[in-house]
Amino acid sequence: MLLRLKNKLYKTYEKTIRKYHRMRLKKQVVTDSLAYQQYLDTQFNRTWCKRYAPLPIHTKILVEKIIEFTDIAHCAVLCVGCRNTAEIDYFWSKGAMKVIGIDLYSKSKDILVMDMHQMNFPENSFDVVFCSHSLEHAYNTQQAISQIVRAARPGALLAIEVPIQYETRGADRVDFESLLGLQEAFKPYISKVLWGEEQVPNTPSNPYDIAIARTILLV
Repeated sequence: MLLRLKNKLYKTYEKTIRKYHRMRLKKQVVTDSLAYQQYLDTQFNRTWCKRYAPLPIHTKILVEKIIEFTDIAHCAVLCVGCRNTAEIDYFWSKGAMKVIGIDLYSKSKDILVMDMHQMNFPENSFDVVFCSHSLEHAYNTQQAISQIVRAARPGALLAIEVPIQYETRGADRVDFESLLGLQEAFKPYISKVLWGEEQVPNTPSNPYDIAIARTILLV
């Protein structure tokens, strides 16, 4: 009986905290569109469920690849849709000069509550924009991409990874289908493709059940 009471109190506490963070998001993203509000609810719930997720191996791989192309010690890094501080901490461990993240939920000073479609950073703020398994959740892909590029300085690196060739549903909205499809989405904004690859599922660098495409682009 005591265990049931503890569980009930915990669920009540979690519900209250979740409501607080959802209201916090609502203050940051003002919209009159019911469809967009529903979209935000779906994405918020996804982020909430990922708030304790460990650092995935694909994130380490993409960060290590970034370091091959730039001196991270002189870079201000933006992590788009980072879910928790795992990505941020990994960039810090590699010697990044500055790292900040954005997502729809945060309990860390290093993660700002912000919608990737409506970033409020000044133009030309970051040397690296890291967006791993976030862009497939976009409501409007080109609007999100334009915000990513706006926040990047001239000559900045964009490091992007997404699932491909999968069934879109729920929070997973966009299938870029291939590495070329992902790169084409950024084509109006980039000066050079530095690197890219596709990985089939269940490989050492992609131990998941969905294929992925990852690329590094120069603005």
